[in-house]
Amino acid sequence: MPAARGRRSSVVTSYAESPSSDDETDVTTRPAKRARTGDSSDDDDDDDVSFSGARKAKKKAKKPAKKSRAKPKGTDRFTPLPLDPLLEILRHVDAVSLIHLRETSRTLYRLLSGPDGAPIWSHALAEEGLPVLKAGLLTPWQYAEIALWKRCTNCTGTQFIPDFYVLRRYCRVCRKGTLFRLDHLKKNYPDAHPCTKLCVLASHCKFYVCCHAFRDDFETLDEHLWSLQAQDDADSSLRPSGSRTITRKTTTKRSPDEPLPGSRVAKFVKERQRAKEFVEQDAKVAQSHRSVAGVRI
Repeated sequence: MPAARGRRSSVVTSYAESPSSDDETDVTTRPAKRARTGDSSDDDDDDDVSFSGARKAKKKAKKPAKKSRAKPKGTDRFTPLPLDPLLEILRHVDAVSLIHLRETSRTLYRLLSGPDGAPIWSHALAEEGLPVLKAGLLTPWQYAEIALWKRCTNCTGTQFIPDFYVLRRYCRVCRKGTLFRLDHLKKNYPDAHPCTKLCVLASHCKFYVCCHAFRDDFETLDEHLWSLQAQDDADSSLRPSGSRTITRKTTTKRSPDEPLPGSRVAKFVKERQRAKEFVEQDAKVAQSHRSVAGVRI
């Protein structure tokens, strides 16, 4: 056994590098492998950097927020309910309570102000015995606010004047700041469309001798009428000259404030005046209702 071990060791030592031979490959040192080891170490460094960067990126990633286990309070209890049960619950609420509920949360505000809330308001208004408005210029919740909410709809003050002729419930201060006299139209709006006065709703409040109108209503109608007038003028400019001559011959004498028959302005004015007639009829009935003149909320 010792002799065999000696031969094995001599075989191992015979592979050592010879100082006189430069072309022989050194098996023990293996320089090529060390070169690859050096390159792989650089790659490993790059891999370490990329891996550390990935770990940092993973650390920066935010975890999804945990759902709060706190029980909802107040009107927030309505939020997780499905739509159909919620609508059924609101059908049993009176109109005054619906007005207050609408201002308590975003969910109820959107629901009661949208199309899904219209049947709820109509049912509540019918329970109050309020008449149905023919004009159709108010949504059901707006009608409920004007008729039942005993506050100014502009500043929420406790002093108010319900005026169904202009479809507003304003206090004296808000009315004074937003109304203007229609007999002073040229002074307030010198460049107004001549048909705007025929379309705007006029207040018949007993506290005023002459008729008044709200500035925002008048300005909105005036802008719309001028846009319709521009479309009518554009259409008339595109017509042949012969057709314009025939139209001038067949038309009768009319006031300069009256629109051209068959034009967009004429159609809008006719529809608006019809709505004004319904508003005046509704106002006479609604203003005398017991709920409108009742105790303040």
